[in-house]
Amino acid sequence: MAVLPLALLLGAFAGRLAGGRLSRLGGMRFRHLGVVALAVVVQVALGAVSARTNVPAGPRATLVVGSDLLVGVWILLNLRHRPSPDRVALSAVALGWLANLVPIVADGSMPVSASALRRAGMTTSGVARGHLGKHVLLSPGHGGLVALLGDWIPIRPLAAVASPGDLLMAVGLAALVAVGTRPPAWRERKPPRPAALEPGQTPRLERAARSKAR
Repeated sequence: MAVLPLALLLGAFAGRLAGGRLSRLGGMRFRHLGVVALAVVVQVALGAVSARTNVPAGPRATLVVGSDLLVGVWILLNLRHRPSPDRVALSAVALGWLANLVPIVADGSMPVSASALRRAGMTTSGVARGHLGKHVLLSPGHGGLVALLGDWIPIRPLAAVASPGDLLMAVGLAALVAVGTRPPAWRERKPPRPAALEPGQTPRLERAARSKAR
């Protein structure tokens, strides 16, 4: 997940280059922040405990899946109340979250490729019991979809391994931050509605076509 903080920075940089103001990010009001905060606390606590002791697979899976579901609930609670550009960006975040949820629910943890870890300059030590509380090594026993959506993309500069869902979430978060630097009037504008025609009135183009036909 190291790619997500970088996505926030890139989004802020892109928004600034496009003429946006970083100060406007403070005006982005999100609902029910306590829900996502609880999910973060659970995962951070699980990672801290897993670094010191072996957490049984059952409780670990419950905490991992439960905290990820809380993130999904938070996204859905905010999705319908955002301006249109925000909804597009949040939809990308939601799709990335769903892509990550599939292997986590199927396996109780996020499978990570041992070869990808090595290419990223990392080791596999500790992953067997749940690296950061939520990872297990990818094995031949994992199904094709689970393996495809797991962590198998090495990012050596960040010493991290990402999943396709992580990258999709990163794109959505970067877009959300970039959009947030724009003026509220720009984000909340609606396309103009065509003027209603009076009874018997013909649109200009149709009148012109009829004139030529005569």
